[in-house]
This record gives sequence, C-alpha cells and structure tokens, in this order.
Amino acid sequence: MRTANSEATAADVRQEQDFWHSKTIRNLYLAVALLLPALIAIGCWLDGTWAMAGDNKGFSQYYGFWVIFVTTPVIFLLTSQLVGSFIGYFEDPEAYCGNLTNESKRRVQTLVTRHIRSLEGRSRSFWILMFVLLVFLFWWTFNVVNTWAPTKPFETFGHDVFDTSAHPFGFYTTKVYLFFVFVLVYGPAAYVALHVTASMISILKLLSTRGLLQVDVFHADNCGGTSRFGNLNLVILCIYVNLFAVIYAMYVTHGHAYFVMAVSLIACSALAVAQSIGPVYYVHRVVAARKREYITAVGVQLNQQLSTSLQPGGKFANDLLAFRSHLGSMHTFPYGPSALVAVNVIRVAPVVLGVLNYIRQK
Repeated sequence: MRTANSEATAADVRQEQDFWHSKTIRNLYLAVALLLPALIAIGCWLDGTWAMAGDNKGFSQYYGFWVIFVTTPVIFLLTSQLVGSFIGYFEDPEAYCGNLTNESKRRVQTLVTRHIRSLEGRSRSFWILMFVLLVFLFWWTFNVVNTWAPTKPFETFGHDVFDTSAHPFGFYTTKVYLFFVFVLVYGPAAYVALHVTASMISILKLLSTRGLLQVDVFHADNCGGTSRFGNLNLVILCIYVNLFAVIYAMYVTHGHAYFVMAVSLIACSALAVAQSIGPVYYVHRVVAARKREYITAVGVQLNQQLSTSLQPGGKFANDLLAFRSHLGSMHTFPYGPSALVAVNVIRVAPVVLGVLNYIRQK
C-alpha cells in the first residue's frame, strides 16, 4: 500500500535533497580533497621520500597519485552534477514526452519520482549503496595490506613506494586520504553512475514502449531533440574517464600492469563501450523508427511522382529531396555534434593507449 510520501512529486523530492545539493558538504569535500594531498606532501618531506633513488617511487615520482589529486574533486563535482541533471532532465515529463494523457503523465511521474528517491538512498537502494561502499572499503584494505609490510611493494610493484609502513608519515597520511577517495568519493560516484544508468534504461524503456518519447526531426541537435539524454550519459562517461586516467597513470608509474590494474583496464574499456550505448538504446530505437517512418513516407511520395518527374521538363520535388537528405543525416543516438565527438574519443582512447604502450615496450 502506498504511503503519502511515495506520492510526492519529483519537485518535492528535489527540495528534500540535503547531500549532493548542500553547499556546505560540497565545500567540505573539496576542502578535504585539497588539504590531504598537502599533508601527504609534508609527511613525505619528513620521511625524506619526496624523491627516491633508482626505480623506487617517491611522492614527486608517483604519477598515479598526482592524477588522483587532480581527478578526485572532478569526480565529486561530476557526481553532484549527474544527480542534479538527472532530476532536472526527468522531473517534468512534458519537456520530453508527447501525446501525454493524464494517466500516462501520472505513470511517468510516479516512475521518475521512485527512481529519484532510490537514487537519494530513500528506499531499499540504501543497502545497495552500503554494498558499493563496502566494495570500495575492500579496495582500500587491499591497498593497505599491499603496503603494510616494507617488502610488500617489491612483491607487488617490483620497487619501493613512498606510502609503505617503512615511511610512517607518508604511510598514514596517504591511507587516510585513500580512505576518503575510495570510500567517500569513488563509492558514491560508482553508485550514482550505476543507478542513473539503470534509471535511464527503466524510464526510457517505458517511454519507448508507450510511444511517449517526443521526437523533433528539425531540432538543432540533429538527433531528434533528444540530446539531453546523451548529455546525461556523457557525464557518466566522464566519471569513468577520470577513473580510467587514474588506472592508466598507475600503469605509467609502475611500468607494468599488475593483476588489479589489468582487470581495471579491461573493465574501463568494456564500460566505455557499453555505457555509450546501453542507457540510451531505447532513445535510439524510437528515433530510428521515426526516421524510417518518415523516409518511407517521403519515398512513397517521390515514387508517386516518379513517372511525371522523368518526363521531359519534369523534376523531382526539391522540398521532398531536401527533407529526405536531412532525415538521412539525422543521428539516432542522442548525442549532439560536440557530445558525439567526445563519446567517440572515449570509446577508442583505451584501445589507442593500449596499442601505443605495446609499441613502446617493443
């Protein structure tokens, strides 16, 4: 049986948000993300590990951590933007739906509100968030275990690093920072990215099967006016790109892909391809069907005029030919020109970097 709270509109839910849209929490996160690297630098200066001899990696030589320092606030801001954009794009069905009746509007609003509440951890999805955080807590524990004993880094990386227990100031400050990064930034980011992906599939599937998705074939985005969904998906891809950058920087730092890194690289490559298609597949299906419908209709009219057009002095209707050409150039996936370039770069970047590193090692 539904409660009064479950009947709240998406706008009501948006007003209730107190985490992703809290300036205080956002500023606190950003302050911690900037302060802890400074503490690590001081710790390494005290340990004498700012730079280390040979193949060993001191603070200034550990490219992976420098990329983490840069990307952590970016990932947090992208996650916050993703939550806000998802709510902003979907909370008003009239902005992206056509042929709405009172019943269909109520159905869409109910589904959207349920997903927003779930995204905010206001339902049983809270336990999914806890599970994701536990996964990243395990990842952090794995890092601690592999740097606890002074000899462990030699077994894992083949050289010493600044954040082992042999260098206590760097070790403890780095582990506190990594707990913040893994559990409090990466964990929520992964949860939000996966949740928004699942929510997009669910909502867009409903719009597709009910014939509610609005398609404007003359929209400036050249994808039927559906670029808002592609832009939302691009934010998710950008989160994954930052994670990929960290993994790649770790690879460059250590010079070889140890097991965890290799698995992560493979996962990033698979995610980039799947993410660019999966969440917006139902938009593609609707736009492609509408495109085929109009091209077929134009073809019927042109064929009806064919005999007359082929007569001496006859000609095809220029407006129909122009419309057919326009339809042919329309993209069925919801990415505008700039977003499409970005998506294609993200798709091929892992492969290109992999090939370049293979050639470099030869």
